[in-house]
Amino acid sequence: MQQAYGDKLDFKIAVNAGEPIEKSNQLFGDTIQFARNLCFISGKHQIAVASAVKELVAKDFFYNIKNDLLTLSAQDESMLQMLFSNLEENWHNSDFDVADYGKAMAMSASQLYRKTITLTGLSPNTLLKEFRLEKAKDLMRKRHYNIAQITYDSGFSSASYFTKCFKKKYGLLPMAYVELLH
Repeated sequence: MQQAYGDKLDFKIAVNAGEPIEKSNQLFGDTIQFARNLCFISGKHQIAVASAVKELVAKDFFYNIKNDLLTLSAQDESMLQMLFSNLEENWHNSDFDVADYGKAMAMSASQLYRKTITLTGLSPNTLLKEFRLEKAKDLMRKRHYNIAQITYDSGFSSASYFTKCFKKKYGLLPMAYVELLH
């Protein structure tokens, strides 16, 4: 039986709109970063649309493709930005854990858990781990560090745990990934 191409492709798309210069000094930097965050939380074959874009498009359009679309309220987007902003500030610190994450968000552990599950589908611990893995992958693409250095630079305190998590998420060992890049 032949599979459709859509079954073989793994993609995520996010659409966002914003001002050319906001908090960061990069052209559309904040807008692009939030689109990346939306991609991070969206499911396979799903399009994430920011609330600003959703307001610009007719409601009939969204009604027809509801299952393939991820949209958040402006309040949820603000909370998501706070979640990722705190991750961005602390991902490299191996001492940063869920308790510190809750303090940074000014939430109890249970509030952080509920909000994170609701917005991302991941527990705070899993979100932190997967965010660090994505950052480690970025470090591998941008720099030619050894795996031990990348382990610690991405906030993992154990090379064996990092390797285990990387293999589970991406299906190959970190060294094999680095070799594929060269």
